[in-house]
Amino acid sequence: MGATMAYQILLDAQRGIGVIPVSYDDDVHPYSDLREGRVDAVLLDHIIAQRALKRTGGLVIQPEPVAVGHYVAVLARRDSVLRDSLDLLLKAAMADGTLERILRRWDVWDARQAALFQRVVAGSAVGTDAGRVVLSRAGSYLPALLRAAGVTLVLSFLSMGLAVLTGLAVAAGRIYGPWLLGGLLTAYVEVMRGTPVLLQLFVIYYGLAPVVRLPAFLAAVLGLGLNYAAYESEIYRGALEAVSATQLEAARTLGFTEAQILRLIRGPQALRYALAPMTNDFVALLKDSSLVSVITVIELTKQTAIYATNVGSWVIPGALCGIVYLAMSLPLASLARRLERRWRVPA
Repeated sequence: MGATMAYQILLDAQRGIGVIPVSYDDDVHPYSDLREGRVDAVLLDHIIAQRALKRTGGLVIQPEPVAVGHYVAVLARRDSVLRDSLDLLLKAAMADGTLERILRRWDVWDARQAALFQRVVAGSAVGTDAGRVVLSRAGSYLPALLRAAGVTLVLSFLSMGLAVLTGLAVAAGRIYGPWLLGGLLTAYVEVMRGTPVLLQLFVIYYGLAPVVRLPAFLAAVLGLGLNYAAYESEIYRGALEAVSATQLEAARTLGFTEAQILRLIRGPQALRYALAPMTNDFVALLKDSSLVSVITVIELTKQTAIYATNVGSWVIPGALCGIVYLAMSLPLASLARRLERRWRVPA
């Protein structure tokens, strides 16, 4: 899970032995992905792993721990009296064996806790690794944010390319195809526009897993691309139908085939009509790419959330994320305006 000690350990291992960490928002999907073979291993607390083993089955817990952590209760500074009372109650429960009996009853006891209880009851403080709590500076996270921005760009371009090609095919099928094909394509458009893209991502990645196990990045491209293809098809259909019927009839009178009319007359004019809404859709897709974090793709927004959680504030991470998104979207809008000026028909 992101922003946990386990995730930090994997980040350190990535630099040392080449482990590729994958971040999750919950402790259920990691184990289902492990069972499906999408990941090689899961690193989480022993208690969580034991529960996942009972729930999922077919998995093995490695006996040797990677690290030792402590569960703590965090209270507001003004609640110092409550804090001290909780400490006394826990120490008493450790001393008389009550806490051990509770942990054994729920099958979460191991021998290492006995040594911890002895130190606490004896009055020694539980040590903390201060080095893991130190807030990293913004500059140390910038490379990770830039790498995640690269993932966002690649994902957005691939998804938009799929959306454009599929949208063109759907629009052409609805205009030129038989009524049955037009009806099926209309149903596709309405389903994709009428259901949340988040739901579609879950269906493609998790719902299809028993049939085909798609990599997370491929599932993200398919989910975003097929969803935006429905919107693109409506843009292209409207642009094609906006071309004057008089021009089409004149072309047919001159003996042009429908393919020639589309390539030489209808298509170029429709492209000018569709350029502005296409640009808007690409910028929207760039931002909607943040949704793919639910299927473990570490893009810009997900990396920013990990950064913000680790430093305990969204101010600097949010500002950096916004700057990077603007840096990616503004050049696209500028390019679209230049193309519109170049292709503008004189009055």
